[in-house]
Amino acid sequence: MILQSILEELMSGIEYARFTLPECCAQAAEHFPSPYREGLSSVNTEMECNRGVAFGQVFLYCMGKALQQTALAEEDRAAFLSCFEKESPADSRLQLFTLRKGVETLSGIQKQLEEDRQEKSRVAVGLGALSGMFLIVLLL
Repeated sequence: MILQSILEELMSGIEYARFTLPECCAQAAEHFPSPYREGLSSVNTEMECNRGVAFGQVFLYCMGKALQQTALAEEDRAAFLSCFEKESPADSRLQLFTLRKGVETLSGIQKQLEEDRQEKSRVAVGLGALSGMFLIVLLL
């Protein structure tokens, strides 16, 4: 999922490059397609313009607008943005912990969707076989 990649990119910026979260967003914007790119770069721009505003508020606003332009399900958007609903901690270790929790949440959702898809696939195959048998009986 691209949302997991965004969180992982933010984590690597904090952990390895020692960037702040707005700087991580600017850096990550270069690696993602539109509208994610615009959302991430606008987070950095807004944070530079509004120094007193909390990062979480700016991220929720900018990325919320960007995610509305995608075909993502509302629950996926909400799970992604939930990482930033609370006040972002200033400590990089706590920021990494928060982002890791977000990745775990999105991984759980992805796993559940994969299981649902497999189950629906089995049901579709079974219904196809039954309808084929019904057609053979009907034609005889």
